[in-house]
Amino acid sequence: RRMYPRRRAWCVFQPHQASRTARLLDELAASLQNADRVVVSRVFRAREPARGACQVTAVDLARRVRALGAWTADVFDDEPIRELLAHELRPGDVLIIMGAGDIWKIGHGLIHGFRENRAAGGRGDRLVELIFGAVPRKRVV
Repeated sequence: RRMYPRRRAWCVFQPHQASRTARLLDELAASLQNADRVVVSRVFRAREPARGACQVTAVDLARRVRALGAWTADVFDDEPIRELLAHELRPGDVLIIMGAGDIWKIGHGLIHGFRENRAAGGRGDRLVELIFGAVPRKRVV
């Protein structure tokens, strides 16, 4: 917020492990609600087994963020998230992608799609600030 006070901030977050997400559900929701737009991806399970019936999911975290008053997307898988962002990002938006899994691929897919659109004669005036982890990278796409 302090780095980009006048820009719309998007946060795409991939929780790491269902057990950790369950323990930190309220804290994660409180942190995520600081973004203008929040997208929660499926939980990256890492070394945990497949989802059990009572385990927390991305939907649970998204509901908790929404309950705090934040705009939260109703998409949780990579391709629908990428499509949502491709349609909703505006010039000047800041996109923060955080997670322990392969969530970074969404950002790379967006850059590729924006470049293809520009090469095909589409809008070439998009400036999207992508932040992977803690390293800001400006990309004109």
